[in-house]
Amino acid sequence: MATQHGRFSTKGYLLGLLVIVLIGGGVILYVQHHNKKNPNLAASKNNHVTVKATPSTPTQHQQSTDNSTGQGGIVDQKGRVGGSLPPPSQWVSSTSGNIILQQPSANTIVRSGDTLSGTAKVSTVHFILKDSSVGLIAQGSLSVVNGKFSGTLEFTPHSKKGSLEVYYPNPQNGAEEDIIDVNVSYNP
Repeated sequence: MATQHGRFSTKGYLLGLLVIVLIGGGVILYVQHHNKKNPNLAASKNNHVTVKATPSTPTQHQQSTDNSTGQGGIVDQKGRVGGSLPPPSQWVSSTSGNIILQQPSANTIVRSGDTLSGTAKVSTVHFILKDSSVGLIAQGSLSVVNGKFSGTLEFTPHSKKGSLEVYYPNPQNGAEEDIIDVNVSYNP
């Protein structure tokens, strides 16, 4: 038999607590499900895509100066961009907004000789270009001049699909920060 405490019984108290736990659990599940629909991309008020990212552990990517492996690179254009840029709706931004990749756009065909460009609030940006067959096909760094970076890509693809990662290597701890990772295609 339940004992009476004021106006509520122990059973009533437990039932109320159970309802609160169930509602809280439902809210948590809804939020987790909602976040799984598109965990990597979120629309930004600047009309470009923002990539959700967090600083990583110290980088495992070592910049190579040995080109005997046939690995490609980039010719730094010091922020100068010839030609026109894609519309801002196709630009990709790091979560903090410290790096904005203007070209190449996500899911476009990239060829050797194309331009890699954008804006940054850091002194240098690094990039890694991979294909789905052999992995790393080009990497390098670009100077940021007056808030802009640009360079001419040089690489040889071995498959039709790949990815481009642009990031800031934190000199204090070696971590890759402000990571932008987009899918690209090639014409091998």
